[in-house]
Amino acid sequence: MHDWYVYLLLVVFGTVIGYVTKLVAVQMLFRPATFIGIPPALGWQGVVPRNADRVARVNAELLATRLLEPRDVFARIDPAALTAQLEQPLMAAIDEIVRDVLRAHHPQLWEMLPMLAQDLIVKQAQASAPRLVEQVVTELRAEVGSALGARALEAAFRRDPELVPRVVRELSRPEMAFMARFGMWSGLALGIVEAVVWGLTGTDWVLPVAGAVIGGVTNAAALRLIFFPRTPTGFLSLQGAFQRRRDRVAVRYGELLASEVITVPALVDAVLQGPQAAKVQAVIARAVNQVVDEQPRITRLTRLPEVKQAVTVAAVRRLPETIRHAESYLTAAMDLARTITARVRKLNPVEYEALLRPALRFHTWPLTVVGTLLGALIGAATTLFL
Repeated sequence: MHDWYVYLLLVVFGTVIGYVTKLVAVQMLFRPATFIGIPPALGWQGVVPRNADRVARVNAELLATRLLEPRDVFARIDPAALTAQLEQPLMAAIDEIVRDVLRAHHPQLWEMLPMLAQDLIVKQAQASAPRLVEQVVTELRAEVGSALGARALEAAFRRDPELVPRVVRELSRPEMAFMARFGMWSGLALGIVEAVVWGLTGTDWVLPVAGAVIGGVTNAAALRLIFFPRTPTGFLSLQGAFQRRRDRVAVRYGELLASEVITVPALVDAVLQGPQAAKVQAVIARAVNQVVDEQPRITRLTRLPEVKQAVTVAAVRRLPETIRHAESYLTAAMDLARTITARVRKLNPVEYEALLRPALRFHTWPLTVVGTLLGALIGAATTLFL
């Protein structure tokens, strides 16, 4: 018969194994960010960074098909309000573009003009611009839906290698804490079983075996209990930790995407570089042509098509910089965070878990193996204290 503190020690070590192996598992989910070792298999990369492309693809598809309606989002932009936000930077951009283009294409004529005449040409162009900006915005709202398409959204997720891991980490913080707590309490329970079995058999091999079970099996169980059961089950209404937090996850997911993924600069880039880029540039070119045609001093110039083309190119080039001045207005007007939050709450359980599960579903078996080995080692080391 062993002293009581020996049994207590076994329970304590069981608890430690459960807790430590979960902490190690959480670290292995996110670290290292890049592969360390000898490719392709002799080494390790965090599970989430390794699955980042899959997470980006699944989330982009979900956003494009279930969470966002591009026409509704862009319809919230008021052309007049946007033009008012852009008034000062727009006037500055027009001033610079007109002077640069005319100086480049008609340098002698431009330099011969009195300063007052130069200013008059610029001011005439500026006077026409706000009306035409409203016209362009109205036309583009119907053309830029691809900026919120699956391909553009996937590119937005992928533009920063650390973005997907950061989003997953933010969404799953409580689940990672749940894994640690689950490991501690399951380790405590299995530690009691271990102490009883060891007391009855008196064989030391029980300790590494029990450690392996506590470290490995509970790792696999903790990962599964994040998502299952998908709906409240049984008398105690048991439900996966992530499923249970849907309301709070929806809010945080909406905030993260609106602030880090579907940002105004990202949307502008998607509009100018995406499948609809040619249509967008055609709309801008029509507006530029109209502005130029309304300026009698410019229409009398030679090489007029070249002037129009140069102004169009300059306007497109300056667009990202100019639109930043209306970033706050556009973010508030599109209201992406609230839109995404409301629609995440309406997803079915399988669709909802796609926000996180692709990051944790694949390549997790090494976590179980490491947990098993680490638990067995700690269990074997326990024999030194008996």
